[in-house]
Amino acid sequence: MSRLPSAVSEYSTRGGTSSYETRCTMPSDSNSRRCEASTFSVTPGSSRRSSPNRRHGCSCSAHRISTFHLPPITSIAASIPQTCPSGVPGLFSVAMPPPLRPAGSPRGKHPPESAYLITTGPWTSLIGMAHTTVDPTAKTPVTLLGLGAMGTALARTWLAAGHPVTVWNRTPSRATALAADGASVAATAAEAVAANTLVVVCLLDDASIDQALAGTDLTGRDLVNLTTSTPEQARARAAWAHERGARYLDGGIMAVPPMIGVPQAGGYVFYSGSRELFDRHRPTLAVPVDTRWVGEDPGHAALHDVALLSAMYGMFAGAAHAFALIRKEDIDPTALAPLLADWLTAMAPAVHQTADQLRTGDYTTNVVSNLAMQVAGTPTFLATAEQQGVSPELLTPYFDLMRRRLAEGNGNEDLTGVVDLLLR
Repeated sequence: MSRLPSAVSEYSTRGGTSSYETRCTMPSDSNSRRCEASTFSVTPGSSRRSSPNRRHGCSCSAHRISTFHLPPITSIAASIPQTCPSGVPGLFSVAMPPPLRPAGSPRGKHPPESAYLITTGPWTSLIGMAHTTVDPTAKTPVTLLGLGAMGTALARTWLAAGHPVTVWNRTPSRATALAADGASVAATAAEAVAANTLVVVCLLDDASIDQALAGTDLTGRDLVNLTTSTPEQARARAAWAHERGARYLDGGIMAVPPMIGVPQAGGYVFYSGSRELFDRHRPTLAVPVDTRWVGEDPGHAALHDVALLSAMYGMFAGAAHAFALIRKEDIDPTALAPLLADWLTAMAPAVHQTADQLRTGDYTTNVVSNLAMQVAGTPTFLATAEQQGVSPELLTPYFDLMRRRLAEGNGNEDLTGVVDLLLR
């Protein structure tokens, strides 16, 4: 039985490109112990055969190789002894013989710019060999710009999970506090950006990004922006990043700092932009809080964020009015709170019917309490507020919209028509 070919490849990096020399072994039969050797030197986008050569005591024979491309390789780590191919298909190993030297250069002392990657099995999978040097258990390094309450919570969670984290903050004392947890503190934002490919920005506002990253080289960086912004600001920021050679994801955080690193708290981050970039970094981004991708449009994460937060503030407004109504009475607010929470929870599923009606355009489907009936009840709410000495200013804008929709002759509808009145 003939043996599968083996390949010994020397990788080297000079000037930001990659090359290697390949020697392929295939004995002509099971008893063969020696055959001629030949070395191939391959650079990105080309292939050529060099003069015969013998190295490492391996018997080799020449085989044709196809043109292919390699990514730049800057280092290959070896933790096992130098060895020649064992003949076991699919077995990969790395040997770094001292001294290391670039492919084709004379023997002697050279900086650690090359290493020998030894593999057995079908040598045609040389492109895959470039990826076998990556430690699959290594945690992705993260650069984090901005250490407010949210940024600090993110940094601590990544550090606790074993990710190398480089931090920068305009106020250095906040960054210094994280050094005790293992963070690397950068003196400038540019230094922090240069440290890692994945750069997460969590600053005060969109203008702060311009201030922090002015003049910073973003080439080749994966910029993830968690700064609160508008959809248009997010789209403009994506274009800004691409012009500077960076890839971009926008994010909207649906959590408060105490929810970070606590999966059962239910927080998550909306992401939008490149799906490929999101998938690449999702394992890292999901460490502090869950992730939800909402589309290729860079503005959609911010739009989802603001939509949900707007609904939240509407809920807070209603709750504030409810507590104001009982404020002067002998009613314990803590007794009202669970009743209020339960009622809001019971009403929350109504959003699904609103969404279905908006999608179909029929606002009269499955109506329980129509618009005419609900408008008829509004004077009771206003009178109660007046009697309790409470301003109705949180209620009247919505009541006004209800009356406008009724005046247009839509009394049999649900409240969904109010949505159309808000559009300009």
